[in-house]
Amino acid sequence: MSLRISSCFQKTGSGARFMKLLENESRSIDTPQADAGSAIICNVNIRLASLILLVLKRRKIILRLDGINSYPLTRNFLQRRMKFSKIFSNLLIKLASKNKKTYNFVAESINFLLNFGIFIRILFSYHLVYQSSFCRDCYAIYFPNKRYNIINNGTLFYGLENVDENVKKNSYRKILVTFHKNRPLKGTRDVLLFFEQLRQSSDQYNFKVILLGYEPNVKELDRSGNIFCYDEFLLRNNSWIIPYEKFEDFNDHISSLIWDCDFYISLARFDPCPNLMLEIMAHGLPVVACASGGVAEVVGASGILLDVEDGLHKPYFNYNYDDFTTDQVFYKS
Repeated sequence: MSLRISSCFQKTGSGARFMKLLENESRSIDTPQADAGSAIICNVNIRLASLILLVLKRRKIILRLDGINSYPLTRNFLQRRMKFSKIFSNLLIKLASKNKKTYNFVAESINFLLNFGIFIRILFSYHLVYQSSFCRDCYAIYFPNKRYNIINNGTLFYGLENVDENVKKNSYRKILVTFHKNRPLKGTRDVLLFFEQLRQSSDQYNFKVILLGYEPNVKELDRSGNIFCYDEFLLRNNSWIIPYEKFEDFNDHISSLIWDCDFYISLARFDPCPNLMLEIMAHGLPVVACASGGVAEVVGASGILLDVEDGLHKPYFNYNYDDFTTDQVFYKS
């Protein structure tokens, strides 16, 4: 059975960039021509119609899984991600707030709907490739009998001892932060608010934040139900935040922006495999990140891990009730 790696069926994004790079690398290896029984490696974001067509052509699908979408029940998630109305969102939250068991059931049911397309792709797949042990744990409760491998794509970077020398090129630190639209668990807002508070508390910290992949006109609801507007935040902090627009590929300009930074910081929680973090690590940039989800496996010795208590070994959806206080999770009018 021959093996093919194909990126032509993928949607755009970090997963598609990974598959394209893998495809280019595989071309340097002499492999037999694909036949009707060949296996094709695809990313989880493969178009569903393309995947079904490959199955009908008797191709065996090896599916790369880098994560599963899971969110706590907040108005921001229900209204902006699930597109539920305000009335229906409030009704669901009131229903879920009765007790822990009810909350977990509602959270898991809604997140199952969100991930339904991913589950269909897994059903059609012959073999799964998980990007971290945490990623495997996320899916194991749904597909315990699927054959799989765990292949961690983390990169070791041994340049931490040279960081102090590197930052001397500027009179200030350049800190890289990535923007993630409508994905609050990626922690973009938390990072920006942290640095704003840091600037206000003391003038001894001299730094600039490079916000990569920014998209205008984006608003989020925080855990108290207040609207957080990124445009307004950037406007009042334009002295130390430099936004750069969304990109599809790492061209010379984007790579130069990354190389010019001193380190990358992410406060993402429950992320099985952050592809964008991997790409930044591959540029040789040290990372500061939460030891949450699969991040600790990915980062390894390539940065500094922040200890957090987020129930890493709990069932994936059940963290929703335990790891957020009632005031943080449930919106109250």
